[in-house]
Amino acid sequence: MRAKIYMDTVKDAEAITALASKCDKEVFIEDGNGLKVRAKSIIGNLYALEFEELWLVSEGDYYTIFNDFIIGNPLEAPAAY
Repeated sequence: MRAKIYMDTVKDAEAITALASKCDKEVFIEDGNGLKVRAKSIIGNLYALEFEELWLVSEGDYYTIFNDFIIGNPLEAPAAY
């Protein structure tokens, strides 16, 4: 999976760390310039707060776990017209 996420506060970083720790596969947060940190690391996530762009990357399909942090969430129902 690769999904654009937001993580604006220390509380968000703590929540993402807790969620990533439940995943059995590696989960990373990447920026648009090749920097990458492990999402299971609070130190890594705090460092990632400085990234301009945040992407959650994993071999696992964890959309439902990180649902609240995904931008343009693919799990949300389309708006009714």
